[in-house]
Amino acid sequence: MIWTTTPWTLPANRAISIAPDFDYALVQIDGQAVILAKDLVESVMQRIGRDRLHHSRHGKRCGA
Repeated sequence: MIWTTTPWTLPANRAISIAPDFDYALVQIDGQAVILAKDLVESVMQRIGRDRLHHSRHGKRCGA
């Protein structure tokens, strides 16, 4: 999920930003892989009624 205040720019976006000091989690939501900040996983998954964590990794290991 990518948050933006300018949704009309989404079709032109080709990359996302990853903070080197954050931990990220790969979760599956409705059959699709989604990358979330690990600190947000619990609240997002509770909000949408899911609880499946696949993998997590530190931002520096994501190439940030």
